[in-house]
Amino acid sequence: MSSPPRDALPQAGLKQTRILDNGVFNLADGGILGGIFGFGEDSDLREGHLERLQRPLHALTELQLSRDRPLDALTIQTAVQWLTDTIPMILSDRICIPPPEDRRIFGCSDEDFAFALDEFAAEFDNMGNLRNDWLRPFFKPLMKSDYFMWTVDGKKVGEDANPHWVTIIAHLTKQQELGGYGDEEFGGDFFDLIDTWTVVDPDNSDAGREREFRISSRLREIMLQGQIEIMDDSFSRLWVHPMNPGVYTIMESFSSGLRSWFIIKTMIGRIVEAATRGIDYNPAHFWSATDGWLNLDVVRWEMTAAVAGVLNARCGHRFRMALHPVNATKKDGRNYPSNAIRPADDSLGGFRPDVNDGYLAHRSDMNPLRRIVAERHGVFDNGGYEESDEDDDSDDSDGGDGGDGGDPIAHEEGVDPDRVQD
Repeated sequence: MSSPPRDALPQAGLKQTRILDNGVFNLADGGILGGIFGFGEDSDLREGHLERLQRPLHALTELQLSRDRPLDALTIQTAVQWLTDTIPMILSDRICIPPPEDRRIFGCSDEDFAFALDEFAAEFDNMGNLRNDWLRPFFKPLMKSDYFMWTVDGKKVGEDANPHWVTIIAHLTKQQELGGYGDEEFGGDFFDLIDTWTVVDPDNSDAGREREFRISSRLREIMLQGQIEIMDDSFSRLWVHPMNPGVYTIMESFSSGLRSWFIIKTMIGRIVEAATRGIDYNPAHFWSATDGWLNLDVVRWEMTAAVAGVLNARCGHRFRMALHPVNATKKDGRNYPSNAIRPADDSLGGFRPDVNDGYLAHRSDMNPLRRIVAERHGVFDNGGYEESDEDDDSDDSDGGDGGDGGDPIAHEEGVDPDRVQD
């Protein structure tokens, strides 16, 4: 089928409705807000809703600039919204996920943190009841939910601008003797006891442990402002795919936002799975180790699709996904070539859950340069597969596979104790 003559195309209309400009909607000249689609007054695209579009547009752009661009709070928040919007409402109402928090709370000085605590306490009036007109309530949605997840920047004020996102996860229950405050708002039925919680930082270095301690200590003080009790010995460990040791922690610092979203997605999936099996809450299932394999590039594309879904919903589901070539993009003083999103196939690979840095992939899976760096940092010490042409299969029962009785996992049991974090 031949294409129509060029003159037959509505050039003026195409120019007016052009929505892609280096991967971003063209909003400078009104763009899709010009109304030529004939959207009614009930449409999200009418004038005044520009900000509701700009937020997911910003996130969509951020995710597609480069595979190693750190994610900001708005991008993570938008992608998380898609997760909560696409599960049964009866379950989404049970999950409290505040907007990601920057380092003004968890990374500020002790003096500034005292002022932050006053802001949390101000959500209650002098009688101890929640204010119904509070602009950004924190405790009100929290006390209506039995699951709490919060992405926070673990870096201190004054450190480099790139965030290091850490994930707080908690399960709440109701104390048998309910307090008096909030009865009018909640009918005496609210969650005010955290029975299990954790702070997830995939960086197993000393810096990661310091962030974990600081964040967990301040979270306790925040919860006290809402009279939410944290049970003794309730801090748990959730094994997640770790940032690779040594130099790789620096090289993977951009990935903290991707990892936090992936963790939240995993935990939401467990909540849905338990509910569909008729299980209210199973700690052994909910707090079990997460996947030992994490493909950061796939996670970025999943988030891109999620953000696109949010944007399409705000546009009345009138758009369709499309790919188009782009030129190099410049943002924040940095040039991003058109192929900057290309995946990197030279990472360390998978890990065994609950064995910290127990490396699974073969060293030959890495390119030579990274293999040399990994060996310097002891990645293969007593772990990983060791190649040897001197293996004698005549004196063992491995079936000729190289020792250890035919069980490849036996090659991975040894982990350098100097690199294991309790």
